Amino acid sequence: ADVHIILLWGAPKCGKTTYANNLVRAWDSSDYGDNHAIQRLGLDMHGQTARINKAKKLLEQRISIIIDGHCHTSVLRTPFEQIAKEFKANIIYIELNPGIYMADFFNHWAIETSQNVEECIVPENQYRSYNGYLTTPNNTLIIVPEINLSSKQLKFRY
Repeated sequence: ADVHIILLWGAPKCGKTTYANNLVRAWDSSDYGDNHAIQRLGLDMHGQTARINKAKKLLEQRISIIIDGHCHTSVLRTPFEQIAKEFKANIIYIELNPGIYMADFFNHWAIETSQNVEECIVPENQYRSYNGYLTTPNNTLIIVPEINLSSKQLKFRY
């Protein structure tokens, strides 16, 4: 198949959207990207139902998609897996998993560099709750993200 659904999940504030945006940029700048478009579908842009509908429309146009977050259980993945089957799209599963302590660090980093004053630290119990619901297919790629401290300076507001 020449069209793909990438299902990307991870703990709150662990860098999923940053990873997805970097993946789109790398895809678009590659030789493969010259003839194969891709779009990120995140909950920051669409609700869950709207993402499902948008995914169908994009795959009809043979545009690959990244489902950015909120697909960490089999129930949440099922609609996208059914769409993939319908449009004969490859499915790629990616879990962004920095571990609970690095996820907490990423959370602090995201808050400190955010322009949105409404953002706040995700409590540790939400990470533990997320891990309690997590289900991972056998063929999932596990990605451990990193922070490049040379490009930004970490500033704490405390």
